[in-house]
Amino acid sequence: MRVGVNRFLDNPGKEEKPVFRAYRSDPNAEGVKIAAVQALRRRRDHARWKRALDELKTVAAAPPGRENNMVPATIEAMRAYATIGEIADALREVWGVYQGQGTRAL
Repeated sequence: MRVGVNRFLDNPGKEEKPVFRAYRSDPNAEGVKIAAVQALRRRRDHARWKRALDELKTVAAAPPGRENNMVPATIEAMRAYATIGEIADALREVWGVYQGQGTRAL
């Protein structure tokens, strides 16, 4: 895959071979992040977290309108330390997964 090529070479007329280095992530980074999320889930207020996600689902299921603004419910879920994945799962529970024409569920 070619991302880009520098058209403005230092030595015009002389072919320069570009140097490409593949990004290598720290092999321990994934384990560190998983441990951090697990620790967060252990120490958060479970009752507040559950209430916040339940409220988010209630607002998401209600008909659109000024009184059903999802932003405050989403902010409260974040303040209750819900992860982005948990918030997305709650919304998928209410709305399902969008599948455009010609796409298949994985």
